[in-house]
Formats: sequence, structure tokens, C-alpha cells
Amino acid sequence: MHGEQPDPVDAAVWTMNGFQPMGQGVIQTVSPAWSIAGSVDFNGDGKADILWRGGGGEVALWTMNGFQPMGQAVVQTVPLDWSIAGSGDFNGDGKADILWRGDGGSPALWTMDGFQPTSQSVLANTPSYDWLIG
Repeated sequence: MHGEQPDPVDAAVWTMNGFQPMGQGVIQTVSPAWSIAGSVDFNGDGKADILWRGGGGEVALWTMNGFQPMGQAVVQTVPLDWSIAGSGDFNGDGKADILWRGDGGSPALWTMDGFQPTSQSVLANTPSYDWLIG
């Protein structure tokens, strides 16, 4: 069927204790054009937040309190030849940062303060066929 939009999908959270689910709940319905790229603490409150990547290159964050989104924002739009390779606290400030990988092999790092990138820098130029992140 030409021109039809795919049905929205539910974004859900399962709280876990090891291999045992302790609770679960649907957070919100989202477009299937968005995918979850990570879940780490971006705002330093000790609770995992959700990093999203949109089909048009958008990068968004949801700060979370359990099953409840506390804040949602599109941070920036990044060309699709860059992919999110990982997220974690790379600068030791207690807030997660975003590690990127360009199609040409270059890794880049965004240090983050919640929804705000505080710095964005290409780390090195590494051939994509020689090095993997992960």
C-alpha cells in the first residue's frame, strides 16, 4: 500500500532484578521511525534515561523516573552517515555522553550535560575496516 504510514509502536520499560522482571509498563507510543540507541543516566540523577535516534537523523533524549518520562527533547539532527556507537560517562562528570562513528571511520564524542552537548569533537581518523567500537 503506497503512502501508508506504519503503525505507531509502544515504548516500554521492564525493571529487572537480575534475570527476574520486577515491573513493566508502556511509557509512550512512538513512530517506528525512532529507535532506541541507548539507556544510561544523562542527567546525573542515578536513573537510566533513553537515547533515541530518528529516521531523519534526529537525536533525542527522554529523562526518566522509572516508567515516567520527566523531560523529552530533540538535542540535534546529525547526518545519517554518522551512527551512535555507544553512550556512557566518558568524562567522569556523572552524566552520560554519546560516542559516534562516521561512515568514514572517524569516532567522535559529544560530552553531555542533560539535553545539552557541552563539547563535540572528532577523536581520530581510523579506517572503518581496521577498527570496531563495541
